[in-house]
Amino acid sequence: LHKLQNMVDISHQLQAAPSVEALAGNRELVLSAKVNGFTDEQIAARISDRSHDPQGVRSRETVDTEVREMRKQLGIVPSIKQIDTLAAEFPATTSYLYMTYSGETNDTAPF
Repeated sequence: LHKLQNMVDISHQLQAAPSVEALAGNRELVLSAKVNGFTDEQIAARISDRSHDPQGVRSRETVDTEVREMRKQLGIVPSIKQIDTLAAEFPATTSYLYMTYSGETNDTAPF
């Protein structure tokens, strides 16, 4: 239940951001959202209703793209991790890889 409450708390903090530009000033919140499983689209959905331009409300796709670009500019990108399926007893010939925002270094070179 604590993990769910943490996600609700992060969601409320994201909703408090008036714009993508304001959210860019809070790298720790963006990183926390990504580590806890929020997609760029979910982050955008929490702030898009209050992101206005001179013609009116920006489209969801525009805000999604802005969130993605802001995240990359903040240096928040996933790390590539490798699963050792043989418990280091034998050299693994097949790489099982996954991407995560929880790591800081890659286990293998990016493609």
